[in-house]
Amino acid sequence: MPGKASRRPSGSINQWILLTVVALMSAVAMAAIFASVFPLDSCSDPLDPDVRNRIRKEWDDERRRHDEELKQRAEDEKFERLRLNLFWGDLKAHTCSSYGTRTHTARLLNVPANYDHRIEACMATPIQIRGAKHNATLCEDHVGALYCFRINS
Repeated sequence: MPGKASRRPSGSINQWILLTVVALMSAVAMAAIFASVFPLDSCSDPLDPDVRNRIRKEWDDERRRHDEELKQRAEDEKFERLRLNLFWGDLKAHTCSSYGTRTHTARLLNVPANYDHRIEACMATPIQIRGAKHNATLCEDHVGALYCFRINS
């Protein structure tokens, strides 16, 4: 029939087979490359055990140094508080804030104006209330240096 388009593919069947084989081989090659870069086993570790042990030792050393620095800082701050002779004054008891808990306020005295660790000094300096030592539960640095305590009665 003249004038009708042919529905037959323009390439031969051998070209289609060759194209399919090349596509499959490409897919297999891509899968092999992907599997070598991203292992399917989630437990496999690409690092050498010696490298892992060295990294773990470095982390342990860094953590140990950090802990020692924190301990030294706490000791230095305690020594500085003792040197400054910080103490509490103007202790006042207020109303109960909840069942069995009373709010107290006091001022931390002998704090130099240029002292950088006012809040830390407040939190670390104990106060004696009714024969028991307590640390502040809330420290507020106002102009008058007012610090608050909540004590279970």
